[in-house]
Amino acid sequence: MSTQLTKPIKEERYVFECEWYDQQADILRYYRLFFFPMDNSVEMYDKKMNRVFLKRIELPSLKLSDIFVGAKVTVFARVLHVKEYGDVATAAKQSGDRQSTFAMIKPDQYQNLGKIVDAIQSSGF
Repeated sequence: MSTQLTKPIKEERYVFECEWYDQQADILRYYRLFFFPMDNSVEMYDKKMNRVFLKRIELPSLKLSDIFVGAKVTVFARVLHVKEYGDVATAAKQSGDRQSTFAMIKPDQYQNLGKIVDAIQSSGF
């Protein structure tokens, strides 16, 4: 009889650095937000106090597509501002999914705005 050790399946998670403005104390509080897409659950870690602030709990209203750098997400009445990725793995996963393009059109070209937008769309950007 042989016993085989099986590795536990590592669950996918995303980590984000967030801040929340506490109006009563008039200060910014910093949290690390863990998001588990398998069951749409979240966990929050208070960075100043070095402890878990919110134990893992399912939050069906929050989706992975809602969380990105610069986004504002609501977790139980707290509006968190996502400031940056919390780890390298999250940054690698998210940066491939999300891209942005900046275009500046100078005032002397406003009359050609439609043509410029059409050219950008047809080029695949």
